[in-house]
Amino acid sequence: MIIRAIKETLGQVFHSPEATGSWEVECAIDEDVVECEEMDSPSFTGVPAPVVLTDDPWFGSAPTPTEKQKEYQQQEATQRLHDDIRRESETNESENIHQEMYELATKNGKTTTQLNPVGGSETFQEGPGGSMSGTGWNKAKG
Repeated sequence: MIIRAIKETLGQVFHSPEATGSWEVECAIDEDVVECEEMDSPSFTGVPAPVVLTDDPWFGSAPTPTEKQKEYQQQEATQRLHDDIRRESETNESENIHQEMYELATKNGKTTTQLNPVGGSETFQEGPGGSMSGTGWNKAKG
């Protein structure tokens, strides 16, 4: 079908007997010669366009959504809401998980901030005698 249209167009442009259909047309995909009908079907298959376009830095603002696109957006929002509700109902995490974790961490004794002197990562830069590790301060007496 496409080849016939090309031949007819060439005939109209050049007004010559060769262009009306007596030319030999070779169809190829990359370097492989194929039957011309093979190029007509299946048609090109690529990545489908999104149902609803969004603003794009190259192509500019998206067109105003159609009624069908608005309906699709509403269905998507409703589905996401249902998915979120389902996910929340499936979790076993309690509402006060942070409090429970704190109580678990402190049930056997004081935390490093409650020790005297304070220990752990709270004093990682402080060395003996108040020196700051890595700085050399208070180590060299001159």
